[in-house]
Amino acid sequence: MKQRQQRVGSVGHEVPAVSADDGRLPDLSSITAEIDGRFLAGDDVARARSAPARGLLPQLGGTDRRIGAHVARLGKFACIGLNYRDHA
Repeated sequence: MKQRQQRVGSVGHEVPAVSADDGRLPDLSSITAEIDGRFLAGDDVARARSAPARGLLPQLGGTDRRIGAHVARLGKFACIGLNYRDHA
């Protein structure tokens, strides 16, 4: 099953969650307060991937869910295109 970490909720009050292909939305709040650089750099990503399969996370309810930015407080975003050498 494919999983995606995301932030769900009203602006400024997003909750970290995992969306699954089957429509479930487990709440990651018990693993991390936020999906941010510290979360992505640490061991929490592995815990977030395995916890839904073990049924350890409560499900977020409701059908009107706003999906926010997937990563909070993104400081820098750098990209290098495949044609970088042509433009350097």
